[in-house]
Amino acid sequence: MAKRQRLGARTVLGVLVMLAAESLVAAECGQATTVPLITRQGIDVGTVTVRNDEHNLYVEFSASASWLLETTDFVLRAGGREERYGDEHDQTDSYTYAIELDWPPDTELRLKLDVSAVPRAAQPSPLTYKVQSCEPPLGNQGCTPGYWKNHTGSWPPSGHSTSESVESLFEDAGLYPGLASASLLEALSFGGGPGVEGAAEILLRAAVAAALNAAHPGVAYPRRVADVIDDVDAALASHGRDQMLALAAGLDADNNRGCPLH
Repeated sequence: MAKRQRLGARTVLGVLVMLAAESLVAAECGQATTVPLITRQGIDVGTVTVRNDEHNLYVEFSASASWLLETTDFVLRAGGREERYGDEHDQTDSYTYAIELDWPPDTELRLKLDVSAVPRAAQPSPLTYKVQSCEPPLGNQGCTPGYWKNHTGSWPPSGHSTSESVESLFEDAGLYPGLASASLLEALSFGGGPGVEGAAEILLRAAVAAALNAAHPGVAYPRRVADVIDDVDAALASHGRDQMLALAAGLDADNNRGCPLH
């Protein structure tokens, strides 16, 4: 009998077991005879057990721990009589045939077996993956408010224009009506002054330059755009002069790291 093979998305190992030379004799009623299922390649894929009671002959195929049954077929011979049995399985551990017993006691039965099996899939090892950042690495460069004020031709790669309003970039600048409607270019000329609004001017001058630096692909700025915006909005919303001046000083230091643009 030819080896079975199935084609599909997985690799299937066809296993052919031929035990024509083996004699399986049903022992005393209810007792069993078991032999291993050994392939021609010497692979142990399980066992076959034969037993009978007063009504039926039972042929049980059992796969070992590393295998699963796909098909089981066998030819049962006794004297000049031959009967064929077989079935397909959905990769099962075991399968039993119950055949009506119409052989007299002490009849010697020979079974020729044909079994196809597949290796039992191993449990996959757990995989841990950390999502990688696709943002460019932070750097050590920055251009000053004066640079951006006098080099408007360098603005386009940043995605910002000189006519944008301060409030369109920093939402909480809307808390300062006298500053919110100014353009980004005008904000670069804010002079600062006393009080909270004076501190807001100082912060926004440094903040606009910082946002342009962070957004420009040619400047390796040490802060992300989103971080600049979030920090500036939080400081503006605080109405705290000291908090705004502290952030402005930090941004100003980063804006003076050295400008790579011309």
